[in-house]
Amino acid sequence: MRKLLPFVVVAALASCSGNEKTCEALSWFEGSWKQDHGTYSISERWHCSGDSLQGFSHYVSGTDSTLVETLSIRSDQDGLATLSALVEEQNDKRVIRFQETHRSEGQIVFGNNEHDFPQEVAYERKGDSLLARISGKLEGEQKTMWFRYVKE
Repeated sequence: MRKLLPFVVVAALASCSGNEKTCEALSWFEGSWKQDHGTYSISERWHCSGDSLQGFSHYVSGTDSTLVETLSIRSDQDGLATLSALVEEQNDKRVIRFQETHRSEGQIVFGNNEHDFPQEVAYERKGDSLLARISGKLEGEQKTMWFRYVKE
C-alpha cells in the first residue's frame, strides 16, 4: 500500500471475555467518527451486522463523498479479533487481514507481518477521541503515522 490513507476510525477496546460476540464486545465502535482537515474530512461509520462490526470510510470534500475503504472486525471462537480491510485502489482490490496481537482496556492492536505497509494497526480511545496508529517498514525504513478522530 504505497498511498498512505488513514486506516480506520474505531474506538478502543474495553476489556471483554473471549466468548462474547464481536458486536457485544465492541458495541462502542458503532456510530460515526470524523477527522477534520479544513477543506476535507475523513468520515467513518460503524454498525453491527450479524456477528461482525462493519465500517465504511469516506473522503468528504464539500458535497462530494468518495468511499476510501471497507472494514470488518470479527472475533473467532477464542475471542481473538480479525480486522479485514479493503482499501479502494490499493492492494489490487484484495482484502487484507490483520490479526489481533494485543488487547487491553482502551486499546487494541492488529498485525500482519506479510503486508507491505502497514504491518501494524492500533487504536486507543481517549475520551471522545480515537487515536489510530499505522506502523511498519516502508521502503526499508520504520514509519509510524497517527490519526486523531472525534465522535460525531
